[in-house]
Order: sequence, then C-alpha cells, then structure tokens
Amino acid sequence: MSDLFSDLDNLTKQSKGPKNKQCTVDWVLNEVDEESREKLVFLLDQDHISSAAISKVLLSHGFDIQYSSIIRHRRRLKGNVGCKCP
Repeated sequence: MSDLFSDLDNLTKQSKGPKNKQCTVDWVLNEVDEESREKLVFLLDQDHISSAAISKVLLSHGFDIQYSSIIRHRRRLKGNVGCKCP
C-alpha cells in the first residue's frame, strides 16, 4: 500500500461532513443521539430561535455547519427554495 493511498484512506475516515448532496442538517441529525435529535428537531421548527444561535451551538460541538444551511433547511416547510429533506 502506498503512502498516498494511506493518506487518502485516513482522510476518508476523518470526514466530518455530509456525503454527496445530503443536507448538512440531516447529516447532523443522523450523527447525534436520539435525545439530542429530538431537541434539535424541536428547535429547528421554532421561529424564535435563530439559525445563527443553533449553528453556534453545533459548531461548538464539532459540527461544521453554517447558519445558511440551517436557514435553507428550515425553508423546506414553507415551500420556498429549501433543501429536499422531508
């Protein structure tokens, strides 16, 4: 096995983001425990909690997610241009 292959393999294992075109919020929801998932879903559906505040908390816990991804995810419920998550 070449050094290049080993380094590339390590990068694959270290990936901390969604694969392909998966919604970043959906990816985070699949990475957290059930209790955190339920709380995050609840917060995402609340208009009075800013996307920036949610992003800040997730970033502090190692999730590389921007507030704009959360905004796009939230728009899925309003029929505007948003992510494709159900």
